[in-house]
Amino acid sequence: MIVKDFIRYDCPVARPQHTPAEALEMMCDYKISQIPYIDENESLALLDEITVGEMNPDEPLQKQVKNNYLNPYTTENQHIIEVLSLFGHNNIMLLPVVDADKNYVGALLAEDVATALGNLSAFQQEGAIIVLETPPYDYSLSHIAQIVESSDAKILQLFVNENNTGNLDIIIRVNQTMVHRMLQTFYRYNYMVKSVFASTENGDDLKDRYSLFMKFLNV
Repeated sequence: MIVKDFIRYDCPVARPQHTPAEALEMMCDYKISQIPYIDENESLALLDEITVGEMNPDEPLQKQVKNNYLNPYTTENQHIIEVLSLFGHNNIMLLPVVDADKNYVGALLAEDVATALGNLSAFQQEGAIIVLETPPYDYSLSHIAQIVESSDAKILQLFVNENNTGNLDIIIRVNQTMVHRMLQTFYRYNYMVKSVFASTENGDDLKDRYSLFMKFLNV
């Protein structure tokens, strides 16, 4: 599951000679809210529809695009999991992809990442999602695993993210739906349980949880 397996090579690209009106039309046709922009020096930026919509619609982008626009990107050989934070931290749904020489090759869409992760076996199994919060100095993966396993469960997935208070939010997918005893143990060890989601349905319900996860990353 590396990035190059999911690149959209046909994603439109805005060039200096294009007008904002043409860029917006390309975004509309491809159903995207951001578009890669490559200038005459092959420098890469990412333009969003709000910014483009505020420009003079008939003046070429070359005369209106500034040097301080967002320019996130990923490389072809990164793993999908590694790029999740780029979507979240930059609040984007499209991520430009470059090769080893930093040349633009295509785009990665958040919806494709959602589909790829939703098809993982861990998302297909019954289980629960537990979101914990703890100070960084109290975080211990081994301790969390011990609590989960003491309830005769196993960790299917675990993600850690620093929230706006400086604490860590920990998303855990476990292979059980009855997690009351596990939650009581987390409470006993002073973990804040922020939310719990349990599913006894098929994998479609668990795939829906990906949207929650992406919101958690601020996508």
